[in-house]
Amino acid sequence: MARPNPHTRPAKPHPLVLPRFFDSSSGGFFDTHMAQDKPTRIEYLDSVRGLASLMVVLYHFVGWQFQGRPEWIHGLSIVFNGSDAVSLFFVLSGFVLTYKYFRQDKSLPLQIDYPKYLIGRIFRLYPAFLVTLLVSFLWVNRQQMDGNLLFDVFLKNKRQFWEEAVLYRNSFPLVGQAWTLAVEMTVSVLVPLFALFLWHNPRHFPYLMIVWLPMGIFFSQFGFHFMLGMLLSYHFDAVRNYDLKKAKWYPYRYLLYLLIGVLFSYRHLSALKPLGPTFVYFTETFLGVNAFTYSGIASFFLLAKIVHSPRLQRVLEVGPLLFLGRISYGLYLVHWAVLFYWLNGHRSFFETWAGQQAWLLMLSVFLAVSVLLSTLLYYGVEKPFISFGKKMAAKAGNR
Repeated sequence: MARPNPHTRPAKPHPLVLPRFFDSSSGGFFDTHMAQDKPTRIEYLDSVRGLASLMVVLYHFVGWQFQGRPEWIHGLSIVFNGSDAVSLFFVLSGFVLTYKYFRQDKSLPLQIDYPKYLIGRIFRLYPAFLVTLLVSFLWVNRQQMDGNLLFDVFLKNKRQFWEEAVLYRNSFPLVGQAWTLAVEMTVSVLVPLFALFLWHNPRHFPYLMIVWLPMGIFFSQFGFHFMLGMLLSYHFDAVRNYDLKKAKWYPYRYLLYLLIGVLFSYRHLSALKPLGPTFVYFTETFLGVNAFTYSGIASFFLLAKIVHSPRLQRVLEVGPLLFLGRISYGLYLVHWAVLFYWLNGHRSFFETWAGQQAWLLMLSVFLAVSVLLSTLLYYGVEKPFISFGKKMAAKAGNR
């Protein structure tokens, strides 16, 4: 049976109806106003997210395994660059959060149901994170668990548990990577406003991005990354249909691909061979440009290449990668606890094996346990709460 085309433009909707809705459980998109209500998906985006999560997982393992040996960490991180895979997450978020809006007729006013949008984001991000946070707390404190500890933590909030639970104040002692979720939630609040600006002022939107760079220190530098993804989603059809072979730079494409790789790995390349404090001070202090900026720009071009290339899309749509994409959020959440709370406590057992066998065994067990737990988290928590969030959003829309 032929797979439906995920990029077919729907019939012109009524101007008061939100034309498209994002299925945040899988990264797919489907039309809500069509009678048959059959889902159509951009499946390869699932896999991109999954591979980015895997990069983060491997990066944390490399840092854990080779702690105290920075040359090994930075050298291997050029390949397993999880520190900058978060840039790819943020650019991808800007893309998928606005794609549904930018598919409508551009001669119509942009329709954004803000309450529905916020409800969807809350139920997408918080439930799985809260479960991971609670389980991590119980595991870390399993040996001294008593009424006094529970009273101090949950009622007196002596360990800032509730700040971490609501992704507030950048305090994440239990789930270290949750700072990125705080960015996701914070910048997501502004995404509809950015979308309106881009819809009505597409020529001026790049100026907003440039101005945001030095101003990002007051809010979040990653607003720039979201705007990169939004720019790609707005010009999606132009990027997808771009005639690459007629471009003047086509003969130098491999050199440009190498440059994109250098930008993405700038953090670790510069750690191995520093560019000097003057360059860093000028770019970061006055321009607001740092390693995340470079990897964000590289992520933009990487996603543009994927959007343009049916060959890459076919590779990304293989079953194992799609499955990895479905569990990617859970994998991103649980691997930290598996690595630092469980595997770290059993490290001496694995190190009884000789040399490379020890860390290869640890890596295999680490990945297997992380995948198993993230699968349980996806089917047991993420999917049910996403469905519940859709019902809540529908009720909010009806009211």
